[in-house]
Amino acid sequence: FTLQSIYNYYEQTKSPKALALFNAGIKEAKMHIKDYDLGYWSSYSLISGNLASYNYHKIHVDLLWKLYTITGIQEFKTYAGRFDFYLKYRFINIPPTHPSFKVITTLAEKGIIISKDGWFSSHANISRAEFIGWLARALGWKPSAVYKGYYPDVDQNCEDWNYIETAFEKGLKFGNEGGLFRPQDSISRAEIASILCTAVRLPGDRPAPQVADVPNNSQSYNNIELVLANGLMEPYEPNYFRPDIKVTKEQAAITLFKLLEAKNSK
Repeated sequence: FTLQSIYNYYEQTKSPKALALFNAGIKEAKMHIKDYDLGYWSSYSLISGNLASYNYHKIHVDLLWKLYTITGIQEFKTYAGRFDFYLKYRFINIPPTHPSFKVITTLAEKGIIISKDGWFSSHANISRAEFIGWLARALGWKPSAVYKGYYPDVDQNCEDWNYIETAFEKGLKFGNEGGLFRPQDSISRAEIASILCTAVRLPGDRPAPQVADVPNNSQSYNNIELVLANGLMEPYEPNYFRPDIKVTKEQAAITLFKLLEAKNSK
């Protein structure tokens, strides 16, 4: 901000002192800009752990582009582009040391997970609407362009309504007795198994671990056996599936990452 203001002053006054101050500051900024790059986000300051907020990280991108425009110095362009990449495809709270860094950032880079505020709530339960949005983008389904109102509780103000309607047309029909989709409800492990088996043709010739908490006459049994056999989900130790447990965003991301790996291996 200071350098930009000094340069504005120089443009108005042509002051040699202002230009000298600007050039000295540019030299210093160029020398230290790398110290603000955390490899996935930018620092607000050089105090350890002082990450830039989402909005301030955006300011970093804007200021670096402005300094590049003024000076033509390549380092400012390089870091403006790099920080902009972080803004779109990285998360403040998911550093490279996070156990699911590769999973989450790969899905973000593919446009499956969309960063809205720079945060990824790993341990929050994923909603039905959000999971359908992620799944549809993972499978390359085009969002519906015309609203048809398949569910009374899904209107055009509902997040991912266009993917929910596309999913309906693909055979994923999940209304309850009243025809409600319940977009903000959390989704269970059994529901995700059912959705995956409806959306994707999974090989049925692979052995699956037996689970003690899903009887073979259960409506969910075959779907659960298929997702386990194909490695898309894991049983709980020693041999429980826990079909009613709600799925977190991190767990959903891992499942979709495995689905993409399975598709790419064919």
